[in-house]
Parts: sequence; C-alpha cells; structure tokens
Amino acid sequence: MKKGKHLLLDIFLTEPDVLTDKKFTRELFKNIIGEINMKAILPITIYQFSSYQNKKKKQTKLGGITAFCLLEESHLSCHTWPEENYVAYDIYSCKNFNEKKVINLLKRVLPVKKINYRVIRRP
Repeated sequence: MKKGKHLLLDIFLTEPDVLTDKKFTRELFKNIIGEINMKAILPITIYQFSSYQNKKKKQTKLGGITAFCLLEESHLSCHTWPEENYVAYDIYSCKNFNEKKVINLLKRVLPVKKINYRVIRRP
C-alpha cells in the first residue's frame, strides 16, 4: 500500500432512529476507531441538520447528521439520511486496516437491511 486505503460504505437500514442519534454516532465512531487500531487527533465533530417532514406519517422528525473525525492516519466520516433509512460511511487511511472488521461491527450495532461497499487503493 502506497498512499492509502479508502473504504466507502452505503448502508440501508430497516429503521432510521440511530441515524439522528448523535450520542450513538459518537460511540460508534469510537468503536470503529478502536476496532481498526487508529487514533483520533481531534474530537469527533457532529452536525445535526434541520428537522424534516415525514410525509407518510405527517410528522416532523429530527434531521440527519454529518459526523467527522480527523485521525492520525487520515479520517472517518458519515452522512445520514433518516428519511431514506440510509447512511454513508467513509474511512480513508494511510495505514492498512481490516475493512471486514468495520463491516462486521456495523452489522452488529446497526439495524442493517443491506450494505454495499468498495475499497479503493490509492496509488
């Protein structure tokens, strides 16, 4: 590996509640970072978007979140769309890591319906 590994995940869930939960996301980030033996060099930053209107149930719901953590080895980020039961995770690292550990962790803690992922090796 020369410049790094980039793991991109598209995850569809059976229910969206975790996609608006900042505390849950912060803990999940810490678990991912620990699982692949990396080190956060700045605090995890999470931004919650405005509420949205659930047209089917005619109720207002919390908006999605974007979370980011700068790692000594590069970065970890996620973007959620609770109205679509979808989250995108992105891990880029100049250090090799086991993407299967990340995928298995996410399958254990999220109500996963489907995961699509790809690994890009940077030249």
